[in-house]
Amino acid sequence: MPSEPVAAPLTGDDLFAMADDGYQYELEEGRLIRMPPSVPRSSIVATNVAIRLGMWVLARRLGKVAGADLGFYVARKPDTVRAADAVFYRAERLPAEGIPSRYWGRRRT
Repeated sequence: MPSEPVAAPLTGDDLFAMADDGYQYELEEGRLIRMPPSVPRSSIVATNVAIRLGMWVLARRLGKVAGADLGFYVARKPDTVRAADAVFYRAERLPAEGIPSRYWGRRRT
């Protein structure tokens, strides 16, 4: 019996290049995962966390805070890209070249 062909793992670059079809996706070790929309309570809690964290960080000039739509690398080779509810980047860890135009996170190894 012939086996089904196995698709090569997707990369963060593949995910970034996908056409917008109205859904949010993440990668888990190169596998594409379509994420359901957030329910109201989850969205409200995430927004409140990001607001409070952002106010604290901004007042102390500690770095940058991003919300739930920011994709970032958790792992590479195979790539795992997540969209956390809130993300904090310490000022000393911000890239010298500025805020990236693609996903943030671990550099390729």
